[in-house]
Amino acid sequence: MDNTAVACRRHVPRRVFHEPAWTEKRDGHWQFAKRLLHECALGKQIRLTRLCTDSREANNFARFALFKADTYAQYAADCKFDIKTPITLAKKLGASNYASAREFARTHHRACVVYILEPIEFVQGHGARAAVRRIEPSPSFILQFGKPADTVITPDHCLGRILPVGRKMTRPSTLSMTDRNGAPHECVAEAFDTTHNVIILLYPVKALGKPTIILPPGFRKVV
Repeated sequence: MDNTAVACRRHVPRRVFHEPAWTEKRDGHWQFAKRLLHECALGKQIRLTRLCTDSREANNFARFALFKADTYAQYAADCKFDIKTPITLAKKLGASNYASAREFARTHHRACVVYILEPIEFVQGHGARAAVRRIEPSPSFILQFGKPADTVITPDHCLGRILPVGRKMTRPSTLSMTDRNGAPHECVAEAFDTTHNVIILLYPVKALGKPTIILPPGFRKVV
């Protein structure tokens, strides 16, 4: 590392290099720190102190670098609309399953919401439950259903039977959800246990679009 990079490193807050949140291989924080040093070495005029002090701006920068602007959204739009897609894209882009699942929902053009839960625990007399760590809805989901405010998923919750108890995944299952106008919608939910978290993808059936029937050449309607 040359003197320029060393000098710039002195202006980067200590927490960037030593706080656990930055040293964990999660959400690309370490890549973010290395990117800052690289920018310094190139001699670009970046206000590092302000950038690192403002955590929101720093997180947005890390997200932009990790998911390569809108590259992730483009990949997701071209992939199958299911719980496996954010898991697959996490490996492809070197992100955590947690970060990938959030990005999948907040950038998808279809109505969907991702629940990220803490590991499932068992409460005597009540059964399985999981605390909600984060809820990430897509923009179109918020317009149609609003943003869910659940704090825990229990057996009597509509998503209770979706919890992957004793298994890695829960296959797509249908359930009903009411929109902001009080109208019911048939929805599909599926889950994946990453060990560290449980990820649930929920979306209205209409988000998948209507099935297309392709008729063979010369087909004639029988009256």
